[in-house]
Amino acid sequence: MFDDDTPLETDNGFSMDTHVTYSISAALLTEVAGLVDGGANGGLANPQEMRLMDYVSPSRYINITGVGDLTIPSLKIGNFASKVQLQDGRHVIMIFHEYGELLR
Repeated sequence: MFDDDTPLETDNGFSMDTHVTYSISAALLTEVAGLVDGGANGGLANPQEMRLMDYVSPSRYINITGVGDLTIPSLKIGNFASKVQLQDGRHVIMIFHEYGELLR
């Protein structure tokens, strides 16, 4: 039960007016970058390999730095899904939370 004077937390503890910066110290270059995993939520999603389920609400963004001289500002954060083949040949749908959307 809530008092009328008790503010409800609507931002889930996230700061809404700042950007997060992922700083990359090592990178492996491949022909198709699609599932770049930062572990424990967070990574980069290539829309050619992953499907956007929804953007986080309220909207948040990340900046990418540290891959050579490359800087990618203001990637919108969302939740993505991708069909992945397991080692035994079966396919599963994997869900990736809090990924930055790489633009095409």
